[in-house]
Amino acid sequence: MLCAAVTGNILIGSFITFKSVVLYPAYDDLGRLWNLDALTDELLGGIVIWIPGSMMCVVAVATLGTLSIY
Repeated sequence: MLCAAVTGNILIGSFITFKSVVLYPAYDDLGRLWNLDALTDELLGGIVIWIPGSMMCVVAVATLGTLSIY
């Protein structure tokens, strides 16, 4: 189950990070707290999904793998 979660994080995170158009055009219409354009905001969101999200799943897999050895 954790491997499926990591795969999903990698696929969705890499898609959002490497796309070249804004996924949600409402971001262009609404203001944001910081002076980031919509594409940069979505890029940062993709990185957050991809790296920290996958890292936590990898930590869980490693922990379960270590526990199953004992």
